[in-house]
Amino acid sequence: MNHQHAQANVPEDRKPVSTFATFNGQDDFILRFSNLSRLQRVLAYVLRLLSNTKLPSKERETGALKTEELQRALQVSIRIAQATEYQREVNELQTEQQCDSRSKLKSLNPFLCNQGILRVGGRLENSQRPFEQKHQIILPPKHHLTKLIIIREHHRLLHAGCQVLLSSLREKYWIVNGRNIVRQILHQCLV
Repeated sequence: MNHQHAQANVPEDRKPVSTFATFNGQDDFILRFSNLSRLQRVLAYVLRLLSNTKLPSKERETGALKTEELQRALQVSIRIAQATEYQREVNELQTEQQCDSRSKLKSLNPFLCNQGILRVGGRLENSQRPFEQKHQIILPPKHHLTKLIIIREHHRLLHAGCQVLLSSLREKYWIVNGRNIVRQILHQCLV
């Protein structure tokens, strides 16, 4: 009996475990997922946790994820992917408002929107189309996130062919070398 009482008074010698994650341009986190929806949900919960730690308990978000939280998670994922592949261009646009003439994105006339996401600039500025269609989000061709976005759209379109899939993707995204990347992913589709 004394032995159990003595153990109860011994302080635990464990190191605290941090539940916070940092996303400083590291895309290791994205590589852990094979499904874009799952990536969005997990990242949305992480972002909610980070946000809730700064709020009083009465104002904290709980319950099911909201559409805005999932959208924010996708935007964070896109910024991570862009920072991984196009960090120099992002830095140039933040400081000089234009890309270096040697940049592979120069022909797209890229700019940073108010969410900090690289978008296509150009002649469609005066078009009546919605902002997302005039200024698509630039996605790096070989990044895992780009693959997840293509696969989700391919499944949403019930395994559509290359031209239909590429056309649908271009309503929101501009994938550098997109046709070749879409063909590669469609070639891997067993359905």
